[in-house]
Amino acid sequence: MTEPRPLGRTWHHHVTLVTAAQAFLALRRYDPEARTAAAPCNGTCTTCGLPPPPEPDDAL
Repeated sequence: MTEPRPLGRTWHHHVTLVTAAQAFLALRRYDPEARTAAAPCNGTCTTCGLPPPPEPDDAL
């Protein structure tokens, strides 16, 4: 069997990255200017350059 390595450096590296990611997401969540993909595209913006989505078909 191999000897277990000390987890000090690995653990601290992991915790540092997770903390940085959490801070980034928290700042993005509370930024009113942040763009999100929560709202579907309605074709009124010119940012993406895509055509507007087709109208729903009422015949179904």
